[in-house]
Amino acid sequence: MKPISLFLLCIAVVLCCCKRSKNVSQADRAAVSKDINTMLAALSDSVRKSGLIGWAPFLDSSSEFQWVFMGSALSYDSLLEGFRRVDSSFSSFAISWDSVHVECLAENEATLFAIYNETGVDSSGAQAATAFDISANLRRINGSWKFHNCQMSEHAEPHPGPNIAEADTSRELAQTIDGLVKAMLGPSYGASNILDVDDRTANASYRVYQSMGYIFEDPGHQLEHSYIVTIHGQNDSASIAIVRNNRIVWCSRPLLPSMGFAPLPGFGDLNNDGTTDILFNTPLDMRGYGEALWIISPDSSDGRLLNAVDQEGQSVIVGGTRTFEFVQPNPKGPKLIKADDFSGDLNSKFMYTWNGSVFVKADSTDARTGR
Repeated sequence: MKPISLFLLCIAVVLCCCKRSKNVSQADRAAVSKDINTMLAALSDSVRKSGLIGWAPFLDSSSEFQWVFMGSALSYDSLLEGFRRVDSSFSSFAISWDSVHVECLAENEATLFAIYNETGVDSSGAQAATAFDISANLRRINGSWKFHNCQMSEHAEPHPGPNIAEADTSRELAQTIDGLVKAMLGPSYGASNILDVDDRTANASYRVYQSMGYIFEDPGHQLEHSYIVTIHGQNDSASIAIVRNNRIVWCSRPLLPSMGFAPLPGFGDLNNDGTTDILFNTPLDMRGYGEALWIISPDSSDGRLLNAVDQEGQSVIVGGTRTFEFVQPNPKGPKLIKADDFSGDLNSKFMYTWNGSVFVKADSTDARTGR
């Protein structure tokens, strides 16, 4: 196809899309916006009555459904299982919607942009609140509006200040840290997946998500006032860096698969050696059913992996997406890592124990007994 023909084709596609959008009248747009706001109110009531599993009637259960939570893609089944796990740790949930903006794309399709506020109350009565920016594609299916796909990311309130140790994970902060990485390693390198340690350890709202594969523990305060970031270069691997006081104070060697969208699920002293380890997840496939867990010890050298890797260089610690649990049976011993079997057997769990050098897989266990 000649370049001019390709250009004309692109123009035709744009005009077609515009025509489809313009075919929706102002009255129809208003009606769609009203319907979706009514649906959000019903969703809030459902969660108040049933917990997070109250989301289920408002989700499109088709194979095309995808939910991206903090950079990790979840399928319909894995999302519901995550909701059930969180519900088991809390007595109640309440959600609310702020800054709701609806764009009608067609009679039965719309996009939603909003701030999603969530508060959970655990068995002791303690509250944990958090907020997310949410963007979603909604479809009207059999007369009801449902989430067809959705992306949720941490909502960052503006926090002015010239020092990055006092800021949040805003665009300005990301640009500052990216500049530090380029100044240290060269223009072909970049930073992503910025995690604010102080925010995770001081903000009780993150306890909600420790039942969904996250851990935020820094018993020795080694990561205090720091940001953890991943660094990507020109090759197929990535590094972990610690930024403090406008400086990169530690950087690992390239020891991780270069997955820019993979999340940093937290930090903790998993092997109980006095060093706070850093965790990193990579997806096992694009469907979001499973993920691999990487554990990096920021020792005095260029980093040490606490997980074994297979012949293809993948971590052997695997499980269902957002199902990792970190349990410490002995307060003076290492943690035990549990994860759901990503094959679909909800009663089966993978178990990983510390062998003195790395975490290795133990015999599979029954989720109902824990043995």
